[in-house]
Amino acid sequence: MKKKTDVFFDIDGCFIDEKYRFNIPVDELKKELRKYFGEINFHLNSNRSLKNIIDIWSQIKTNGLIVYENGQGVFNPAKNLDENAFGVKFSRENLKKSLKNLCDRVSFISTDDLVKSPEKFFSSLSKEAYCEKSRIFTATVYPRVINQGIPTENDEFTSNVFERLKKVYGEKYNLFFSKKYGNIILTPKNALKSNPMKKIAGENRIASFGDEIPDILMFQESSPKMIGCPANAREEVKRFVRKNNGLVSRKSYTEGVLDFVNYIQKII
Repeated sequence: MKKKTDVFFDIDGCFIDEKYRFNIPVDELKKELRKYFGEINFHLNSNRSLKNIIDIWSQIKTNGLIVYENGQGVFNPAKNLDENAFGVKFSRENLKKSLKNLCDRVSFISTDDLVKSPEKFFSSLSKEAYCEKSRIFTATVYPRVINQGIPTENDEFTSNVFERLKKVYGEKYNLFFSKKYGNIILTPKNALKSNPMKKIAGENRIASFGDEIPDILMFQESSPKMIGCPANAREEVKRFVRKNNGLVSRKSYTEGVLDFVNYIQKII
């Protein structure tokens, strides 16, 4: 019997669109992915919090480990437990203090709900910062100006929040602004997800599929040719992938990920 191949996939940033939706039916998605489970132990590497990953991926139930929050923790779904935790907990109170006098309120919520339906967060305040409540080791901040009661993205306010966070956290954290979700992501400088990822994966292969500039860092840590990007990726990302003999899919989001998984199955 042929031994299954262990592959660590860094793909889920592209798996759903800006509104946290698959762009193909879930039943079709499950059917397509499960074709590969007999050949591949499908481990997942992600920037998301564990709760958000499970909320998204529980519908598919992949058959490997889940590496979450830029490699700060490793969860084994088969055993339903954390196997390793590399990170130091991020202080919510310090985050609130750092944004004092800049925001009327800092709220910890399920931020995917904010992205999907901002009108549900009607507010009488002027400026708010929403943070993902399920994160443990890293932080995401969604700066929003209240426009007719609805939290709305605003470039000037976001820039002000970014500069404040950079001043407070810049020595120990990398800060990245995601245009896709309108959020600011803070990750420890000594714990980029590629670093613990290499320790966890060992000699196993790493396959990365991304659409934003920081994804190039994971491409550089991936196995030869096992990189790709969707049709909606930034041009700089596409250029890097082409130059390094990866896959530039003609499809976006979920369909692009499936295109990539099919490509990986053919070259392993």
